[in-house]
This record gives sequence, structure tokens and C-alpha cells, in this order.
Amino acid sequence: MNYVILEAKFPNCDWICTNPPYAEFAAPIIKNAYQKARVGVAAFLLTSFLEPCDDRADFLQQHPPSLVIIMPRFCFRKDKRGKRWATDNITISCLVWDKRATTQRIIVRPKPEIIGFYKNPEQAISQERAEEILRAIAA
Repeated sequence: MNYVILEAKFPNCDWICTNPPYAEFAAPIIKNAYQKARVGVAAFLLTSFLEPCDDRADFLQQHPPSLVIIMPRFCFRKDKRGKRWATDNITISCLVWDKRATTQRIIVRPKPEIIGFYKNPEQAISQERAEEILRAIAA
């Protein structure tokens, strides 16, 4: 990933929703998105992103997320032998920086409370089912 090119071509907008890589690029991408977004940023990140490490401590102190939605663990990949679905060591959260917010909130959502949640790609819902869910939410 060429971060310099991404930064130069990233337009201003109301919201930026992203699922950045979890390694060394996450913090610079989130900081850049925060600067470019007029209203806010929503990002799927490892929950450990909230740890005040050197690359993000100042940013998190000055701009703590207004909303953290803690998700159940999802199996993104197979184990080293390719036999079974494995999870990361840390769960993923949706971190939201809403520049209009005046409070902070943490929401914990167990699997049964997430419409369409599936544990691994083999259990994924169909495209048709996903569209049904979206139509129901929109109505």
C-alpha cells in the first residue's frame, strides 16, 4: 500500500468508513481519515487499537472515539494447517469518531443480537438474505 498516494488523493467528505490493515498502517489511515472527514469516521479495527501506543496515543487522547461497538469474534482465516477456521487473538470493534458527539458510548453486541451474523465465511448468508435484512432495516 502506498500511503503517500492514498493521502494525496483522498477527497474531503462527510463520513469515511474503512476497514484498514491492522498493522502499522492503521493509525496513519485513521488520523488521515479523521482530518479529511467533515462529520466522522467509522472503522473496523482490533479492539487493541484503543491502547495508547506511540503511533496513536496523542490522537486517541485528543480525539477519543465517540462510539465503540464491540463485536463477537469472527473467523477470517483458516489455521496454519488449513483445517479449521481460526480467530485473531483480539476481537474486532467498530470505532466511530463522530465530530458532533458530546459523549462516549460503548455497546457490546453478542452474536444473537446481530442480524445476519455468521462465524466464518462458510456460514455466510446469501446475497438475497443480506438484501432482505437491509430492506427491513430501511423500512
